[in-house]
Amino acid sequence: MKSVITKSLCLFRRLCVCPGMRRPKGHGFNHIPVIIKFAGFSGIGVFAFLIDFALLAFLTEVAGINYLQAVGFAFVFATSLHYLAARRIVFRTSSRSYLAGYPYFIAIALINLGLTLVLMKIAVEDLNLYYLLARPLVSCVVGIINFVVNTNLTFKSHFTDGPHTLHRQSARRNLF
Repeated sequence: MKSVITKSLCLFRRLCVCPGMRRPKGHGFNHIPVIIKFAGFSGIGVFAFLIDFALLAFLTEVAGINYLQAVGFAFVFATSLHYLAARRIVFRTSSRSYLAGYPYFIAIALINLGLTLVLMKIAVEDLNLYYLLARPLVSCVVGIINFVVNTNLTFKSHFTDGPHTLHRQSARRNLF
């Protein structure tokens, strides 16, 4: 758990300050600063969110399903689409295969779903926000958490940003 927190803090630091280090060329997005990865991941996330949002509105307004149940179904559907697109477009050089990374992504998505449901319940019932207004606000918070955790766990790459991780990788290669 401590290493995930440490990696998350390093990731936020790299989002704000792009180190002037050489990155391997020809390895998809991994030679591009993390802020560009974040933009790509977020762009795909916006597309997935639009599908999520439309499905939520349809299930709630047309099908008459409770908004919390509709949020859950729409979230899982859109998250699966988000994984496939992010893995194919942004994180091409992930050291995990599609099938090996998907359980990580789904596990993180389920945790995010719980967080989304809790934040939606607070926003709608305690703060009296309209559910279609609360959903984008909740998505922004959960989306940042989703990127940080997935970058460090699901889409783990052989090529990383930062001299400390390259040094550790070199040391590992020498040991094995």
